[in-house]
Amino acid sequence: MTALDALPPLAQVIAAHGLSARKALGQNFILDLNLTSK
Repeated sequence: MTALDALPPLAQVIAAHGLSARKALGQNFILDLNLTSK
């Protein structure tokens, strides 16, 4: 299993923290594996 396989879906992480993205604001979320080790 790779590190990427162990990560939960990004939508699940965003929802777990009470966040939401709005297309009107041009919000994009990019997964950077370098940040997951912090």
